[in-house]
Amino acid sequence: MAWEETTRSEAEINQFLAEDSIRRQELFQRGKIIVIVVTVANLFVALLGFLVDSELLSLLIQIALSAALLSGFSWVRYLFAVGAALSALGDLFVLLGGVDFSANPMMGVLFALLLVIDMAFCIVSSVLLFRSKAVTEYLYTKRNG
Repeated sequence: MAWEETTRSEAEINQFLAEDSIRRQELFQRGKIIVIVVTVANLFVALLGFLVDSELLSLLIQIALSAALLSGFSWVRYLFAVGAALSALGDLFVLLGGVDFSANPMMGVLFALLLVIDMAFCIVSSVLLFRSKAVTEYLYTKRNG
């Protein structure tokens, strides 16, 4: 009798471990997608900034930070999350300060639309980077194997 209970317990433990492994794999994959999307968006914006301002150092720093995030450095996660939150706040201030529609109404509307899209992306990125268990799992696994 004691042997059957032990065997059943071991079977239940093995089933739990298998299910936990699958769950962690799924979290890892979702976290990987989130981190890649945030990193690619950051690199895209950095490249656009480089094309406008020709600041090579800023571009190189963004590339290094993006590589560090992809490699699992969790402190970069918080740096990106805070940066995204501040960017969303800056977009909001620009929108509240008004967009000048008088010179070219179509460009003013387009500019406001781009600001709203950027603000939404920044808010989502910030929340995901701060709160996502999937991102936590991805970064932990990348750093610790």
